[in-house]
Amino acid sequence: MELDLETLKQVKFTFGLQSDHSTNCNGYRLLCEMIKVEEERKAQQQASDNSSERIICAAVWYKEIPLKKAIPFDNTNPRNCPTGVVFSGHRHGQCIYTKCAVTGLRDAESGENEQGFLTSKNRFVSREEALIIALRENQVMDIKEVRGNRLFSEDLY
Repeated sequence: MELDLETLKQVKFTFGLQSDHSTNCNGYRLLCEMIKVEEERKAQQQASDNSSERIICAAVWYKEIPLKKAIPFDNTNPRNCPTGVVFSGHRHGQCIYTKCAVTGLRDAESGENEQGFLTSKNRFVSREEALIIALRENQVMDIKEVRGNRLFSEDLY
């Protein structure tokens, strides 16, 4: 059973009220250590959540490709792609070619798909959202070369 930080702190408070010598008890010291570890974990998580998100590479999300074997989506796909499979690469053409080579399907046979990008926070983002992120993070090589409101991998590298 996992206890969250607030529950641990409540137990510590109650523990302290119940006994005059509770601070010398091994259980109390263990509880304090658990609180310290949980506070550090929470601080690290907040720091990573607040870090900037950058564009990593081109990607194509094939939402309807039938999988031959179930895969653990939380470990393989970007966290916001609950179905299908995402192919990533240097350019979108590389993603498409890899999908064709692996599945044997032509692009027209692959069902619904979306071209976009992968981020440093393991998210798949559309070309439009990717442009916003790339501009914010100063990843666009030449802003005069940007085509409309969409990002192309050629804008990055």
